[in-house]
Amino acid sequence: MAVQRSPWHRDRLGEIDLTTLEADDLRHLPVMTKDDLMDNFDAIVTDPEVRLADVNAHIAKLDGDAYFRDEMHAVASGGSSGVRGVFVWGWEAWATVQLTAIRRSLLVQGRPSSG
Repeated sequence: MAVQRSPWHRDRLGEIDLTTLEADDLRHLPVMTKDDLMDNFDAIVTDPEVRLADVNAHIAKLDGDAYFRDEMHAVASGGSSGVRGVFVWGWEAWATVQLTAIRRSLLVQGRPSSG
């Protein structure tokens, strides 16, 4: 979907035959960095109605939890790098992000301490 709906991904991956791509081939694909995302956000996202300026305006006015365009969860984060990134997920993808974080937390809590 990214190659079909995102001009940035189409330019970056257009010469790769994705129908024959195998798991081992993934390490040869170019990495998308947070700088790439922030510098090319509008060309990267696959929904032409999602624009960085609009997402930033939505995030700036939040005083609680509210969906962007009534259907997407939008967050800004510096993460471990300290570089601000803006991320937008649909409901199912946001649920996956949250469940992955919970699972990771539970796995870490279940490990015996080394000290």
